[in-house]
Amino acid sequence: MSRLKTLIALNTIVFLSACHKSDNTAQVSSYTDKPWELPELTIEEKTNLVDSVQTVFSEYYVNDFQKNNLHNFDAFSESLKLNKEMDSETLLRETMRIFNKNGDIYTKFTYPSPAKCLNAHFYFDVALAYDDPSDKEGKLVISKKYSIDTIPLSREEKIDFNNIQVGDELISISNIGLEGETEEEISALEGLNLLMKQVSGLTDEEKRDQALQRYFLREGDEGKIPEGYFTVKIKRSADAQIVTYTFPWWRYVNYKCHGGEPVTRETIINKDEEKKTDNDPTLKAEYLSGGSANIVEYAGKSFAVIRVSKFVKNKAHEIDEVERIKDFLEKERNKIDGVLFDLSGDYNFNNYFSYATSPVALASLFTTQDISYPNVILRVSDSNRETLANNLLLYSNLNEKLDAFIFDKIGKFLKDETYKEQIKNRSLFTNPFNLFDANHDDIYKKYSKKIITKGILTDKPIAIFANSDCSYACNTFVSFMKDYKIAKIYGTSKQIGGRDINIFSWKDFASTIISPRVTIKSLIPNAKSLPKGSDISFAWGQTVREHASSNEKYLGGNGVLVDTVYLENRDDIINNDRNIFNKIFADMADPENSKGFYLNRP
Repeated sequence: MSRLKTLIALNTIVFLSACHKSDNTAQVSSYTDKPWELPELTIEEKTNLVDSVQTVFSEYYVNDFQKNNLHNFDAFSESLKLNKEMDSETLLRETMRIFNKNGDIYTKFTYPSPAKCLNAHFYFDVALAYDDPSDKEGKLVISKKYSIDTIPLSREEKIDFNNIQVGDELISISNIGLEGETEEEISALEGLNLLMKQVSGLTDEEKRDQALQRYFLREGDEGKIPEGYFTVKIKRSADAQIVTYTFPWWRYVNYKCHGGEPVTRETIINKDEEKKTDNDPTLKAEYLSGGSANIVEYAGKSFAVIRVSKFVKNKAHEIDEVERIKDFLEKERNKIDGVLFDLSGDYNFNNYFSYATSPVALASLFTTQDISYPNVILRVSDSNRETLANNLLLYSNLNEKLDAFIFDKIGKFLKDETYKEQIKNRSLFTNPFNLFDANHDDIYKKYSKKIITKGILTDKPIAIFANSDCSYACNTFVSFMKDYKIAKIYGTSKQIGGRDINIFSWKDFASTIISPRVTIKSLIPNAKSLPKGSDISFAWGQTVREHASSNEKYLGGNGVLVDTVYLENRDDIINNDRNIFNKIFADMADPENSKGFYLNRP
């Protein structure tokens, strides 16, 4: 096959997935001129908020031993400065400051109503393109446009919007829409740097990727949303001409308050290109529910490209996605020369809790090793012991083994005078243990023969392409594939994910449970509700990667460090990373195996 046909085939498989993901129709509420404002809190609400924040950082939060050293910021000490005598706005803003300064992506505070009810955005996404290898900063380019059919832009605004193309460079922006920052014209990269200061993350890359995602999206539960219009200067890729356009920040009531589903934006797709896919003889496609598995020809070899749409367990089928991938591999394994998992982009709907069930089963398809749930560590405290007990009571058969389990993990430390000072100083954590040992989600012990299929494909190169959006179960899967030496990891930055899987919300932990053994109570002892729909999410357990190198000890934080970084250029952004895919295919096809793919895996 010629290289041109190879590029067409690769572009086609990505486009087919794009067609699938565009099924989500935009459901944007009408424009609102409601003001973004923080509410007045009663003394009781202030007290509950202060107590809750202090409880999170004194009893539960586990990442502070890592964050304090890296950020020189002690969230616990800062939380002790909060008090119910503060005026409402000061208290709420100081609470938000603590969580932002803490720098943990998913340990965060959500503003209450009405602030959390409002969003503002416009219908672009941006990405960094590195067209010049010597360019260390990159250029911001339009990476995606969304349907504007549901919003009443003026005729001129619609024409201007349609004139901007994916791949055009964003030169500057005025009124970037950040509270406390200038409304004057600033360069696009200056805007990115300002956004990076207002997001959380352990590494600059995490912050950068979050800032890119939020460049034209502001959520009221994180801060004041923009008003009025913004102006952008665009350098057109077609003719290098610089043009200026002005658009409105679109403000609307979000799903958190009108009771609907999260707002999605429909991607504009090229209908002419859609027709090309029907007659392309180079594409052999099999579709999975929600995802896809395709075979692509490259340099005389055949590679499977697999996209996983959901790691989360389906209620009707415990691991339906894994079963479908297993069937595909069993059918095609003698025809393919390697597998590329594409976990990047909007089809990465796998950022949900799944207790690692599917990631374990999926990774097991490529090795005969025993892959187990990741272990966690918890902070040793009285409240945490009771929360662990209450949490497991929800799912257990309530026998003596449960009491022994909890005492072994936390109780023994609380009863031993040797650890009294460490517990007082908040410096004692459990040894790593399997949180699912007493949990109903540990389904492997019951159904191991049915669910775990080991070693279907152990002698072909396996690659993973992912980005920082890969979190929770996706992040767990990538860590398995690296730590058990199954796959080589590729990314557009040097780390993937960085988000833990043991993230819980105060709202969930403060909810009541009912069991035959205990009265109605909250998972967190004596927890009070947070005011006016505000919430706290926090890292309850720190996931330990037992088989990883020392600089990747935890799933959260640095995330999974990639083996090979391929930066996106403008063509990658326009054509769904086809150049990067071809580089990965070339690496897998290399007869010298210069990238060190793990072949003949145990």
